[in-house]
Amino acid sequence: MNYKSMHIAEIKYFVIALLFCFPMAGKGQQTTSELLQSAAYWENKGEMQSAAYLYHEYISENPDAPANIYYKCASLMLGLYHYANAQTYFKKIVYSDSLDAYPQSLFWLAMSLKNSGLYDSALFYFNQYNSQYAPKEEPVMQKRVLTEIEACGFAKNAVSDTANVKIERLPSTVNTPYSEYNAVQYGNEALYFASIRPVVKTEHSIVFEDFYMSKIYAITYKVNGLGKMTALPDYINHPKYNNGNFCFDPSLTKLYFSRCPIEKKRNKHCTIWVSEWKDGKWNKPRMLDKTINKPNSSSMQPNIVAADSIEMMYFVSNREGGMGGNDIWYSIIHDNEFSEAVNLGSKINTPGDEVTPFYDETSKRLYFSSDWHKGLGGFDVFYSEGSLGSWNQVENMGFPFNSPANDMYFTVNKEDNDGFFTSNRVGSYHFDAENCCTDIYEYTWKKKKMNIAKDTFLIKNVAVMLDSVNEFSPITLYFHNDEPDPKTLSTTTSKDYETTLKEYAAMKNLYKAEYAKGLEGEEKAEAENKIDAFFTETVEKGFEHLNQFMQWLLADLKRGNNVFVHITGSASPLHSEEYNVNLSLRRIASMINYIRLQTEFQPYLDTVTPANKLYFTEEAVGKKYAANYVSSNPNDVRNSIYSIAAALERKIQIISCFSAKDTLHSQAILTIADSSIEVLEKKNTDQYELYLEIENSGTKDLQLLTVSSDNQSITTTIEKNLLQANEKSFVKISFPSSVFKDHKSAKIQLTTPEKTVEIEILFRGE
Repeated sequence: MNYKSMHIAEIKYFVIALLFCFPMAGKGQQTTSELLQSAAYWENKGEMQSAAYLYHEYISENPDAPANIYYKCASLMLGLYHYANAQTYFKKIVYSDSLDAYPQSLFWLAMSLKNSGLYDSALFYFNQYNSQYAPKEEPVMQKRVLTEIEACGFAKNAVSDTANVKIERLPSTVNTPYSEYNAVQYGNEALYFASIRPVVKTEHSIVFEDFYMSKIYAITYKVNGLGKMTALPDYINHPKYNNGNFCFDPSLTKLYFSRCPIEKKRNKHCTIWVSEWKDGKWNKPRMLDKTINKPNSSSMQPNIVAADSIEMMYFVSNREGGMGGNDIWYSIIHDNEFSEAVNLGSKINTPGDEVTPFYDETSKRLYFSSDWHKGLGGFDVFYSEGSLGSWNQVENMGFPFNSPANDMYFTVNKEDNDGFFTSNRVGSYHFDAENCCTDIYEYTWKKKKMNIAKDTFLIKNVAVMLDSVNEFSPITLYFHNDEPDPKTLSTTTSKDYETTLKEYAAMKNLYKAEYAKGLEGEEKAEAENKIDAFFTETVEKGFEHLNQFMQWLLADLKRGNNVFVHITGSASPLHSEEYNVNLSLRRIASMINYIRLQTEFQPYLDTVTPANKLYFTEEAVGKKYAANYVSSNPNDVRNSIYSIAAALERKIQIISCFSAKDTLHSQAILTIADSSIEVLEKKNTDQYELYLEIENSGTKDLQLLTVSSDNQSITTTIEKNLLQANEKSFVKISFPSSVFKDHKSAKIQLTTPEKTVEIEILFRGE
């Protein structure tokens, strides 16, 4: 048996992967030889259900039956979804001397195990088949077994990754122990579906399928559930055909459906028909022309869509020019005329079967089922985004839409984005075989639990900040010799400390060369290392401490305090006392200039507006406290300029800082936790909520007028609009995760009668 000879489509070519399901009748008084003859007879006529039953009965009475009988019975059982029986009979061959004669028993045993969800066992037999027999098979089988090996690993992971969806089997008003399939919602009025049910019953007949046919049914929606079910009239459900695989056009005025002759002969093919809704009923249908119903091939499972102003039909056909088996094709409809059909291409179609197409115009997705693409079982539901002949990578819908069994006929309701699909999974109604028959299942998307990332930004505690500053108090800043502005008696400078620091740091190599001059070997290396350490651990650290101190200083000022900072300046022993005092004052001035350059400090250095202020007191000590061992000889530059001892004397220090509430001027002061907030994108997060603490740190009531954002995706709310003196509150800032894709920043504005405070939010992606 090769892949084509066992193809499910050949066993039941009308409804692919949907098989008749009913109780077995008694075998009567037939002898074992008559059982075998009858089985061969019905197999030849294409009556696979009857043939499988008779082979099964024959094997029950003849356990030592030849391998070809076991193989036929196992193949039929697998095609009829009797997975347990199929496994039993295939194993009989696999563990016998007949395996070389029927090597594909390994492959189909693995498939039946996969259809039962036994992925580890299936993988064992797939690998055995791949190593022993696949190299001798046709390329299509070699490719298929590799796909299935990969699919087993995929399936084991997929069943543990459950979609956020609720799946329920429709009630017994729709589903029966027979096969129901292809559910489509007709607006809000009714549910249409197809079902294969008995037409004539007899306890004595063994030709079961002659008495079953597929019809299209409708069941109305009522306030309290489903109403009465009725079959469509006989001019649609023609008694000589299996009728089903239907769809509606977008206007719900045309019903397209498939017809396949009940008589199972290889030269009989399925065709697509259409009926129009007129005068309150479906009218007599007509068969579509040969453009769609191509001679000597089957056309079925139509899906009519209107996408991008183009009406088209996706449908299934085994016509020439495909990729193998049944493929999905499309045809453009213009003035009720169908264009030549076009194959969807190798991204969608495979050497296997692709069936039951459904195109969702909203998501631009084509949903379909395939028994070849990497899946969990037999037929799985897949989707691909695109249109016509242009498609993205095919994706598996995953668990629980797909199961180890067969899952097909996936649809999406326009009304609510939920829908239906068909499956013979465990839990479906059945007679004697667990997976024999299909039921209709409804899926409903659960309301996704919102994953919210919350963060709170509190106003920094000034006392705590001051404690951290005191850890490195006093704050000491260092200078090069006679800087800034050398050779002058001026007590001020236009330079700021950051500028003088950069110039100082640029001289590090000069310091190393001068300080190590005349030294060799380890002494020279040690001298150079001391200079490196001095610049890194002393000079640069001093500037870091200054910036930390300024953060505390600003926070304290914003809280409505007057702040008094006492600074001393000193120099090395070079030059006169008067010169060094003036030089010390210039050094203090450079630090104050650096603070003045920071925009946020400027309101507190304003001498006009009566409000909380920043005050500096200066003390220039010159060379008064310079160490005695520091050289004052201008000709000894190594020790008087470039030595670490001399460098340590050229400094200013913030000795003390005192703050007190400004009680002279009654005012409302809005203090916020931070004016610049950085938010990092987090995985699996839908919404972000920031809680920004604010405070009235003034001495009179603060009225907040508005809080707003320059980004429409951001919502802002405030806990309290009126804050009394020293009272705190929160501003809530909310935005969806999509903000990270479209924006790098946003601004939030808090408006009071006195001023507007702006907060910047920075969005940092993963």
